[in-house]
Amino acid sequence: MSQMNILLVDDDRFVLAALKQNMDWTALGFSNVYTAGNISQAKDLIKEHDIDILVTDIDMPQGTGLDLLAWIRENGYEIITIILTNYADFSYAQKAIALQSLEYYLKPIEFDQLTRIIKKAIDQVVQGRQAKKDASLATIWEDARSGLSKHFWDAYLKNGDSYPEDYLLQQLEKSQLPYQMSDTFFMVLFEVFPYSLSDSHELFLPFSQENRIFPEFEFLYRQAFHEVLSPSDILLELNPSRQRYIAIFSCTGSISIPEKKKYLDACQDLIVLMKRRYKTPVSCYLGRPAAFARFHTVLRSLEQMLEDSIPCRGRIFSLQEYVPVTADYAAPNAAELDACLNGGNADAFLSACDSYLRTLTQDHRMNHHILTNFRIDITQLVYSFLKGNGILAHRLLHGKTGDILLEQAAKSLEDMNQYLSFLVHTALDYIAFSTSQKSVASIICDYIDQHYADDINRNSLAEIVYLDPDYTGRLFKKEIGTSLGNYIIQKRISVAKDLLINTDLPVNFISDKVGYGNYSYFTKLFKKETDFTPVEYRKEKGRTGNE
Repeated sequence: MSQMNILLVDDDRFVLAALKQNMDWTALGFSNVYTAGNISQAKDLIKEHDIDILVTDIDMPQGTGLDLLAWIRENGYEIITIILTNYADFSYAQKAIALQSLEYYLKPIEFDQLTRIIKKAIDQVVQGRQAKKDASLATIWEDARSGLSKHFWDAYLKNGDSYPEDYLLQQLEKSQLPYQMSDTFFMVLFEVFPYSLSDSHELFLPFSQENRIFPEFEFLYRQAFHEVLSPSDILLELNPSRQRYIAIFSCTGSISIPEKKKYLDACQDLIVLMKRRYKTPVSCYLGRPAAFARFHTVLRSLEQMLEDSIPCRGRIFSLQEYVPVTADYAAPNAAELDACLNGGNADAFLSACDSYLRTLTQDHRMNHHILTNFRIDITQLVYSFLKGNGILAHRLLHGKTGDILLEQAAKSLEDMNQYLSFLVHTALDYIAFSTSQKSVASIICDYIDQHYADDINRNSLAEIVYLDPDYTGRLFKKEIGTSLGNYIIQKRISVAKDLLINTDLPVNFISDKVGYGNYSYFTKLFKKETDFTPVEYRKEKGRTGNE
């Protein structure tokens, strides 16, 4: 038995001394005997040391022993407690029992009797430690077995199609999985859609980090599937970057109608839980039973069904009802869509896209491949339209929202519609803004007024308004009456003049402060604009300063 610690708490120092001197604590197995005169001291000792057994009085300053026991239970300390008191009040004893005190012992102390009580407490400590050890070993074994199972299935999903039978059986034995070649499994694929878009095109991401999606999904999956789960069943990440997961269930060779209903109900529960907890849709794809010999054939069919089952999020699909899509891609009417863009009609553009997609879906000619090609064509169409209007499309549409919507667009019709809405409204809204010359020029002027000391030029200023540099320069000059370069110079010289008149700053410092690291160049420009050098200008205006 490993050593233990005991804490004695009593406001009477003579009682504490008698307890320490008249009990053979070392023989009982205690390595440390701590003492406290009140519950404040006792709490500090409990926080600082691992206390196994507590012997405490009830009536003490700063709180009772029962208060201390209540604090111990509230804070989750597993300490065996013995109440040692002069009070024979039944209400005290009743409360001590409610707080799981081992004994309620009345003074005066009989040390033989106290020794028997302490030994009883020691037995409980030993039993508790053994139970923890057993639970820990069980957890370690379960984790190890789970890890072996996960390792096997991860490898089998990636490479198992090429495993010879003898090698597969070796791997099963190595992973301590009690399967035979004839055993059958039922697979369910899941696809999570971890974002949504508001009407104002603001992106909502319920998961702070992408790597948090699977743990949260697994937690809700276990709630939804608890009636069908067995210890050997497993949930794995099939394609983490696309938020696709696979559950593999052991089955008896076939799935009866009542059993299939349980899986369907569990899928529906999972869809509801994900929507309620995270506002995140999930689609479920049910396979059919397969032994190892046909496992990957069924898996490929499931993955193909997932690629072909485009219509919408939050649905349940079954391989038994699946009919493959074999249609070739036929591009939408680009001329019609281009006319909508040039007319600034976002609703007509989206309506034409919706009609095209609905027709393909109704004719059973829609799948992931076709939706991906459609996304490419539409993106190129909008990019070309923006470029033709002097707008840097890659700058305007690039960013967290645009990137996520582009990546997810081919997962479902809902995702595609959200991407199309973001794409066309962002493009047309910015076209309307850019053709309002005053608004573009005022933004650039405001930017120059705040960043005149930075390294700014026509190209960098064009980027902040997502326009082509030449086009930006023409718009600016038409509205302001001077070129961008001249406006920057005038702003810097204006600030320099103010600093020369109203401060004692050295001229070379002022040169740096207004964005000219080259003092000679600053002097040359300043004289060109004012007919004075900076030093002459300062003297002319009446402030000598430090030159």
